[in-house]
Amino acid sequence: MLMKSLLGHHQFEEEGVNCNFKGNVAEFLIQDNSLSVQLFKQIEKRIFELSGQSKYYSIINTLDYTKLNADLREYLISEDRSWIILAEAVRVRNLAKKLMSDIYFQLNLPLVPTKTFLSTKDARTWIEALNPSPKAANI
Repeated sequence: MLMKSLLGHHQFEEEGVNCNFKGNVAEFLIQDNSLSVQLFKQIEKRIFELSGQSKYYSIINTLDYTKLNADLREYLISEDRSWIILAEAVRVRNLAKKLMSDIYFQLNLPLVPTKTFLSTKDARTWIEALNPSPKAANI
């Protein structure tokens, strides 16, 4: 585990996941197809502690080859996360994955506002529009 902290901006890396946390926005870069729900829960617990035990906004970025396993996909939309996440933006790398993600979210109805994007900039813009916190500067 590698971690850097600077003026409320926390950055760390855990087995295939890079995380930036600033204000009340966590941005994940998932690089590992075998990322377990248990490890993701540990990462979320750490962010919850860094946030002062407050809910936060989430941006999940994936790489071209990243495919979230079924257990992790189910966890991401589960009630287990609704107590910690205010809204979630998922950034995918191509139109086919965006269409599949959109259909998945329409069929499985996440408990928090969730939207899929092709660009990180658009994902951040959507989160910023939802986020009343002035601390949520660009990560």
